[in-house]
Amino acid sequence: LLRSGSVAAFFATPLVLSAGGVEAVLLVAAAVGASGLVFALVVHLVVSALERRRRRDELQRVDVDVESYARLADDAEVSLTGRAAPDARPKASLVELVRSLPRSYWLYAAAGACVYGAIVPWLVLGAKLLQRKYGVSLALADRLMLMPEAAIVVFCPPLGIAVDRRRPHVRRKLRWAALGALAFPLSLGIVALGARLPAAVPTAALAVGWSVFNTMYWAALTDLLPSESLSLGAGLLGGALNLLPSFLPTVLAVAAPDRALLAIAACGLAGAALIGRCAAVVE
Repeated sequence: LLRSGSVAAFFATPLVLSAGGVEAVLLVAAAVGASGLVFALVVHLVVSALERRRRRDELQRVDVDVESYARLADDAEVSLTGRAAPDARPKASLVELVRSLPRSYWLYAAAGACVYGAIVPWLVLGAKLLQRKYGVSLALADRLMLMPEAAIVVFCPPLGIAVDRRRPHVRRKLRWAALGALAFPLSLGIVALGARLPAAVPTAALAVGWSVFNTMYWAALTDLLPSESLSLGAGLLGGALNLLPSFLPTVLAVAAPDRALLAIAACGLAGAALIGRCAAVVE
């Protein structure tokens, strides 16, 4: 569902650009961003109202005196002020928490860094690379670049439902994620090495592999970390995933098409290898 916005952006941006120029694109982007803030505020207000109603109903159903109610408020996950209840246990330092993260998590984060280091440059430069490699029009290249995000919209929901129903072991999730990451070298790599394929074939193969990786990768996160380290792990992971995308598109933009494709394919291959290793060492 979240990726439907990306699909709409890829589809609409060329139309807005041709109709109103760069200024129109910037104005539309600003308006969409502002609408996100408005919707976030609305959701916050609705959730807060529902939470207050739930707590009021609980108090009406349970006859508690002042002392027991105080204990209830202290023991609740979230107090009436919206703040987390205090934890009497001694807090571990940040260094201790980082050191406590399992080896499988670090392999998982490194794998994600490599795969996101492949998909982001592809999303940024893919249309240009398709034009230079295949000689396709800008309009066709833009339509082909809809595939990665559109595949997530189409394939990720049923894959997620299947994971919830079957509840596979984390090793199986990671192996499926590794298989999805292999779409990068198997599609773009063979094209860079001279395989004669229509532009839509490697693009579609990469899109399907990306959707499989995306679902299985994120489904494995909570299996790899204890609950008390989940927020820290998610924060570190966010930094890792954006490391290569912060500079690779700029570097590959000036490279020859075949070299850029090989670099993207190599990132995907490294990600597949790392997540395969993660599956081998996870407990």
